[in-house]
Amino acid sequence: MPFTFFAHQGPFVRLSLRARRWLDPVAFTVGTMSPDFAYAAVGTPLHVWAHAMPYLVTFNVPVAIVVAWIVVRIWAPIVPDHLPTGGPFRLHDYRALSQHRFGWIATPLGALVGALSHVFLDSFTHRWGWLPHHWAWYQTPLVEERWLGRTWTPFQVAQFVGHFAFSLWCLVTIAKLGRSGWLTRSATATNPAPATTRSRLVLWGVSGTVGALALVWVLGHPYNEGTDILRVFAAFGAALTAVAVVFRIRWPQAGRPRELVRHL
Repeated sequence: MPFTFFAHQGPFVRLSLRARRWLDPVAFTVGTMSPDFAYAAVGTPLHVWAHAMPYLVTFNVPVAIVVAWIVVRIWAPIVPDHLPTGGPFRLHDYRALSQHRFGWIATPLGALVGALSHVFLDSFTHRWGWLPHHWAWYQTPLVEERWLGRTWTPFQVAQFVGHFAFSLWCLVTIAKLGRSGWLTRSATATNPAPATTRSRLVLWGVSGTVGALALVWVLGHPYNEGTDILRVFAAFGAALTAVAVVFRIRWPQAGRPRELVRHL
């Protein structure tokens, strides 16, 4: 890839925040992953090639908007308070995302630009990309022997270096943002979910069990690394969403502004 999670966001985290006046940063961040979401449907009638037109627009934009909505309206009020504090990452502060406002232009534009950034990075790290397609040496094996099941070409080396370097870049960036308290003020003004040991066991127990069952299934029916990983995460995310919806119904004040809750 670089890996869908963290690596594709690494170079663009701060850029998306600086450009939030024009590009919705939540939709942008989800958009950087959206072309790979289609891999979960490989082998079914629903699969599309989301790394090129027309699906670069018709698939990525609506899917990124839907997932961004789930993150903001369902996950943000519940999930952060069911996580550990995370040290410098200040994971509880992400409840502040529940106050995020979507825009008629900024949100779809953010989703589209995020998807384009994904394809741009992939163009250097995949056989179908622009650079391997135009420069023959970039897809010529560096050594004759297979190592770790692969014939190592320059684009494959770039892919694996990208996995590590961009993921580390992303983690370091969000740790720095956490230390700066960039979301703390908004999080303090947001009513937390009343997380308990029992609710944590339910949320992560159900989600983890569904994810584990999906992992067992893909190990028995493997397709390829990318598809298998996305299918496991899709199952885990669906279960997490379902439990979070139940908790949102149970705790309707979670994620609301504290001032509003005081006056209800």
